[in-house]
Amino acid sequence: GNKTFTAVYSKTKYIITYDLNNGELETGKTNPTHYYVDSNSITLNNPSKENYTFDGWSGTGIEGTSKTVTVSKGSRGERSYTANFTPKTYTITYDLDGGSLEEGKTNPSKYKKRTETFTLNNPSKDYYDFIGWTGTGLDTQTTSVTVSKGNFGARSYTAHYSANDDTPYKVTHRYAKLTSGYDEEEVTEYGTTGSTVPASRKTRTGFITPAVQNITITGDGKSSVTYVYERETYT
Repeated sequence: GNKTFTAVYSKTKYIITYDLNNGELETGKTNPTHYYVDSNSITLNNPSKENYTFDGWSGTGIEGTSKTVTVSKGSRGERSYTANFTPKTYTITYDLDGGSLEEGKTNPSKYKKRTETFTLNNPSKDYYDFIGWTGTGLDTQTTSVTVSKGNFGARSYTAHYSANDDTPYKVTHRYAKLTSGYDEEEVTEYGTTGSTVPASRKTRTGFITPAVQNITITGDGKSSVTYVYERETYT
């Protein structure tokens, strides 16, 4: 007799695999592990990774990387996607307070979490002593600051100094000649940087001692003052 056969088909299930490269999806979000030819279009949720920037997916049908990946309805075939990240870059700012680094030396303005451990170069300032940095992660002034590999986040550091007590300044003494003009004597004195002191005067027979002048001792060692000594006159 005649026989009737009925063909039975099942939809092909296509697998999607992912390598999140140690990243993770936002809580509550997932990406499908499979799809069918008549599945609705799927747009992948992107992962994130602490201290890294998501650069995009690479994988099936993607040239390079793409931050938006869609599996359109009607697609076929197994698929595989890999998440790509680059380490975030963090800035380091400095306030050297008028100081400078030794010629040829620098401190980094940027770093990453995977940057190798480094120690800051300390600045110097004429007629001052460097006494330490304050800033990110420091409780007190610190003369040796090290940023260890694995640290992250923006950083800022400020240099601090104490004033030297042997900063030079000039005192010029001008003595009137008998006829016209002046004889000059220049003397180098020393004091504490940033302080204001009365400049020393001289006493010379036959000359009028001028009024005292105060001088502020600048850190460049170039502060100066001039005294003029006129001759005594007699009737």
